[in-house]
Amino acid sequence: MSELRMLFEKKGRAKYLSQLDCMHTLTRAFTRAGFKLKYSQGFNPHPRLSVAHPLPVGVEGYAEMLDFDVDEELPADALERLNARLPDGIKGLKLYTPDVPVKAYTFADYQLEFIYDGGVPDGVAEVFERENIPVTKKSKSGMSEINLRTVFSNMSELSRTDRSVRFSVRLDAKNAPINPRYFADALENAGMKPDFARYARTGFVMAE
Repeated sequence: MSELRMLFEKKGRAKYLSQLDCMHTLTRAFTRAGFKLKYSQGFNPHPRLSVAHPLPVGVEGYAEMLDFDVDEELPADALERLNARLPDGIKGLKLYTPDVPVKAYTFADYQLEFIYDGGVPDGVAEVFERENIPVTKKSKSGMSEINLRTVFSNMSELSRTDRSVRFSVRLDAKNAPINPRYFADALENAGMKPDFARYARTGFVMAE
């Protein structure tokens, strides 16, 4: 048996797959590639396969982490065989034996792009510099107001054109990570609602 981690990307149309559909897709790829996943014990066994901090639907991931157990040593061409069975938009980047647990990665880096058909309004960046950025968060227990400023750090502007502005931001990846869509909500609350937005998670970071 070997405990492994796969770094993979989830882009393009694949970003609209739910977490459950993504897990089913990855499990089928392992099966079709001929690899024997290790299963849990009990009445309803399931593959020992988990994705770190699941992506919200509609958000791309450039360096996602999948931990899994197999009952055999994988061949040298394992990654190529897996990729041949995966749909467009999901691609394995690296297979390796992890040296730290997923829970050690307590932050996640994102890129946010906001597009304005009529031109980027003045003051967009200043919205995220406020000490209080109230947004309404939806959860299983209902709706609640949170201060978005308390869940992100290291925010900087990456680029700007007449119609779009891009930011990088680091979010807390613990305890039900915030959906990056709340940044567009913050702009809407400030009277600067973008006409379109794109979100991508670029990687995970361990606590210092």
